[in-house]
Amino acid sequence: MKTKNKNLYVFSGILLAAFLAMILSVSVKPAYAAEKGSKGDFEYEYEGKRLTITNYTGFDDTVEIPKTLAGKNVVAIGRSAFEKSKNLKKVVVPEGVILIDYNAFGDCESLTSVSLPSTLKEIGQSAFTGCKSLEHITIPSNVRKIGGSAFSSCTSLVEITLPEKCHSIGESMFYGCESLEKAMIKSRTKSLPNNFFWGCTNLTEIEFPSKLRFVRGSSLGCCDSLTKVTFPDNIFEMSGCFWDNDNLTTVVFGKSTLSLGYEMFGSCKNIRYLVIPESVQKFDDGIFSRYYGEITGITVITTAGSKAEKWAKSLDMNVSYDISDIDNVGGEEYDEDEWDEDFDE
Repeated sequence: MKTKNKNLYVFSGILLAAFLAMILSVSVKPAYAAEKGSKGDFEYEYEGKRLTITNYTGFDDTVEIPKTLAGKNVVAIGRSAFEKSKNLKKVVVPEGVILIDYNAFGDCESLTSVSLPSTLKEIGQSAFTGCKSLEHITIPSNVRKIGGSAFSSCTSLVEITLPEKCHSIGESMFYGCESLEKAMIKSRTKSLPNNFFWGCTNLTEIEFPSKLRFVRGSSLGCCDSLTKVTFPDNIFEMSGCFWDNDNLTTVVFGKSTLSLGYEMFGSCKNIRYLVIPESVQKFDDGIFSRYYGEITGITVITTAGSKAEKWAKSLDMNVSYDISDIDNVGGEEYDEDEWDEDFDE
């Protein structure tokens, strides 16, 4: 019996050793490295028939990126591929490209014209940051994702439309776009991220996303040309979105609004009218934290018996019951179950 047990232990040990050897061999197996190459002014790498342009070495002012290189399909413009190409004024990205990666055209200060393909699905973080001469750019309808700061410091950009299929948008996307006047955000995002329009000092017209539920901190900060903002009814919660907006006088909140958060009007000083529906159930104690104007000079327009009425009176603000402005704001009624589901996200 002892001999049988001994043989069993030996056999088990052999199996364990073999198993560990197999695991070790897999773990130290080198990862597959993409093949690299160059042609003309383009450096690239590829796997199979999918090729990414990794670097542009030329000095032309107009560049038409080829659809194929070395018999491979160009599917991506890689990280920092055209960064600081100071002579570049016009670029045409071919059909078939699905990704413009991180900082791909960052600080191309002379770039005025960009043609993007219908196949494009993602624009990476900081992809066009610092393109100071870019006045217009059309985002293709198939774009699903745009990374943070993608167009930050594009100081000549005048108008932008984000397509409906775009479900993910990053923070500080238009940070410092001081010439931006009109923004049509048609995307499916539920949240307007932090600092989204920070420093867009000429912004006067905004179309908010139809699925928008949350407005985050400083998303409309330092937008000095905004005097009145009317939010759509689909928004549930917002906080700190107006920061240092010196000329803002009137804010109309939509009928689905449930919560107004901390430092809602931080560093503002000229608020005169707040149109607040009876749906609002929570007023953060710090809504007027670092507000530099006279709170008692603000008039809250709401319905009799609402929490907004009680809140306004507790702060010695004026109260009006002419809610015609609220009735003129169209949109959907909020659903409490949907609110709970979105809030949990």
